[in-house]
Amino acid sequence: MLDLLGAMSEKLRGLANELDAIAVQIEDEQSVNAKLADRYKQVQALLGAPVQG
Repeated sequence: MLDLLGAMSEKLRGLANELDAIAVQIEDEQSVNAKLADRYKQVQALLGAPVQG
């Protein structure tokens, strides 16, 4: 029984590590998206286009 619990605990730690890595990747993508949105607004302003959002 303890072997089973140990194996399950190890598996859960592995899954938690994967989730942490995914969360970091999502944060990085959100940062890139925010920067691209800012650049898009700057270009629109330079072109005299109405800025949306």
